[in-house]
Amino acid sequence: MRQSKFTFQAFLIIVLIFSVMAFFFTLFLSGMADKAWNPHVNDSYEIAGTDLTIRYSDRKGNGIFEGDPVNGVLKVEGSFGHDWGIALEGDYLYLNEYRTSTLGMMFCQLVRINLNTYEKEVLMQNTILRGQCTSGELICVSDILMPSMQPETNEMARLYAMTSANIDPKSDKGTVLFIDPSDTKVLYETEDDDVLSDDFDALYLDHSLEEIRNGKYREETQTESQEEGR
Repeated sequence: MRQSKFTFQAFLIIVLIFSVMAFFFTLFLSGMADKAWNPHVNDSYEIAGTDLTIRYSDRKGNGIFEGDPVNGVLKVEGSFGHDWGIALEGDYLYLNEYRTSTLGMMFCQLVRINLNTYEKEVLMQNTILRGQCTSGELICVSDILMPSMQPETNEMARLYAMTSANIDPKSDKGTVLFIDPSDTKVLYETEDDDVLSDDFDALYLDHSLEEIRNGKYREETQTESQEEGR
């Protein structure tokens, strides 16, 4: 009887040991799979005219680095954009900064960074910098949801739009702002029914503020686009 009891206990111990080994082996395989399907992020984009780099990294953090792209020194922490618009004017760098809420909504704000002190100043909330027009003014878009926050891709978009009177989640309508980079004053603004169109650069960035004020640029640009599409 004692021998049977001992054999059963030994069997339980063996099962327990193999169960623990199987558990850790499963964790190991899961970790290997995560590394294979979700490799570490470590991308960098140089900012023209400076020795600065915008880095996206899950190891060293996101932000603006000075010096070597690999071993540079972090100067300003944050998730900054490089693809839509960056402007360098004197001692100031203008660019987009993104943040994601706990509910998965992404927001963009226009910031400028003093390249002497590396102090960051938020100029406008919920505003996207698209670049500069030919006369040098910053071209920004406001009163519009980020593409990642459209109702088709984010269920919280409609709820957020309800708290913002100027935003229509069913429309690509927005306000185009022209900002003087020397004093950050808004010189001119105009509403556009499709600020996310592919013609945005041709309509705004490729013209001067004076041309945009008189309105003739729009008819000419749209005519050229129609001719190219034929």
